[in-house]
Amino acid sequence: MKILKIASHLVLVALALAFSAGVGKSQVEGFRGTFTLPFEVRWGGATLPAGDYTLQVDSVSAPQFIRVQGEGKSVLILVGSHDPFAISNHSQLVLVETEHGYAVRSVEVGQYGVSVDFVVPHPETTEYASNHQSPGKIDVPLRGGH
Repeated sequence: MKILKIASHLVLVALALAFSAGVGKSQVEGFRGTFTLPFEVRWGGATLPAGDYTLQVDSVSAPQFIRVQGEGKSVLILVGSHDPFAISNHSQLVLVETEHGYAVRSVEVGQYGVSVDFVVPHPETTEYASNHQSPGKIDVPLRGGH
């Protein structure tokens, strides 16, 4: 009977340690950074004016939403997909030109080796597509981390 009590206590301790390790891991997986938009940008359903912003991802390994705050706006943006990416010290937002201006195509988080993609509207008219063989691309540095 005493061995059964000790065994059940050990199981509870093991579960508590496993749970606390999982909580710690999810905190490490988060990312917070800052960036400056040089001009107005569309991102998901939001239009963000030029200015300084903070970006927060709760889980880089399986992001579902990205929170962006700044210039009097606070938006939650749905992530399209995420892909492995070369680990580096360089993180950035990748902007692409569309018929309606620039839009965020992806956020590359170098220290975690993850590129998070977003749905970007495609040109709606054949005139725009014929005049823009390859859309313009701009990289905006993402500062910070953790």
